[in-house]
Amino acid sequence: MTNKEQYQKVAQKVIHLLSQADVALANSEFDVETSDPVEYEYYVESLKMQGVIRAALESGAEIKVENNGDVTYRAKEF
Repeated sequence: MTNKEQYQKVAQKVIHLLSQADVALANSEFDVETSDPVEYEYYVESLKMQGVIRAALESGAEIKVENNGDVTYRAKEF
């Protein structure tokens, strides 16, 4: 297997996992209005985590946005 083939195979798996994690965090129901500082910190940490995941997706994948708003990711080709 060439490096390109290996990269495509592994990268697509990683991109799939990252996109699932992004969706899971986006669909989470954190209480933004909480007055408990510890609970609010969990919300802030979830935003940080989602930012890291999206940054990884944007730097490691080609992104295509469809007309209906659907986003697809695929491994970069060089």
